[in-house]
Amino acid sequence: MNHVNINVEPLLWKLTKEKKNIGKYTCYKATAILKEESVKGGFLHDPITAWHTTQIPVGFGVKNLGGLPGLTLELTQYTERGILFLKATKIELNPKETIIIKKPIGKEISHKEFIELDKR
Repeated sequence: MNHVNINVEPLLWKLTKEKKNIGKYTCYKATAILKEESVKGGFLHDPITAWHTTQIPVGFGVKNLGGLPGLTLELTQYTERGILFLKATKIELNPKETIIIKKPIGKEISHKEFIELDKR
């Protein structure tokens, strides 16, 4: 199997002052619209809601949906196939073991190139 890494355009997040607690963290709501070409040739406009905490100041998000001023702990995405809901259930800071993140192996392609590959 060939491996590819898909370059996803960064989202334009709308940050709000709305907040709620997830576990022991204060999280802030952010929304965005993911516009992507579907395999069927049309464009999808999926609304996304993310709850991120600035208490863990890393711009990491799930599903390549990062770029917020804190760690995303909850994400809801409405798609043509249904609702995707992801929520952190455990956060372990400063683990005893060293974590090594390996760079993915594969050819780097754009999201549009991926859609064309997926149509085949």
